[in-house]
Amino acid sequence: MAKPMQKRDLLAAIWGFQAETGLHAMRLLASGVFDRFPKLTIVLGHMGEALPYWLHRIDRFREVPTSSRNVRPRLELIFTEYLKRNFYITTSGMPWTPVKFGIEALGADNIMFAVDYPYEDSAEAVSFLDEAPISDADRRKIYHENAERVFRITDASRKPR
Repeated sequence: MAKPMQKRDLLAAIWGFQAETGLHAMRLLASGVFDRFPKLTIVLGHMGEALPYWLHRIDRFREVPTSSRNVRPRLELIFTEYLKRNFYITTSGMPWTPVKFGIEALGADNIMFAVDYPYEDSAEAVSFLDEAPISDADRRKIYHENAERVFRITDASRKPR
């Protein structure tokens, strides 16, 4: 995949990373691995590497073979259901409007705050989420509650002594 991107210097943060990561996530989704391992959890950066924007299309064409080989296994769920069940996306590198779309597409329970240091300004990421036109409940989920749940992080100060 790198060769066509090298000619115009599109590797890494500008395009290559998200294009390759989104492709690998699609390969996992289409492989049937989440039927075999329904509790497998994947965290994707950059608001899901564009996958939330493609939900309608990837769900629509899930059963349509794109080649005569038709090597895709039959899946138990549609891609959107796997994304909501098995994936979390982060705000890394996306301090703008896509967070609202992410909430609409996957739900605030599936989004975690992250910065994209050293590629993006961390203070800008915090300022954006502080001021994003979302509910305070969603903001708390994104800032910390989802990560605490997903990674089983507990606050020792809340535990009874």
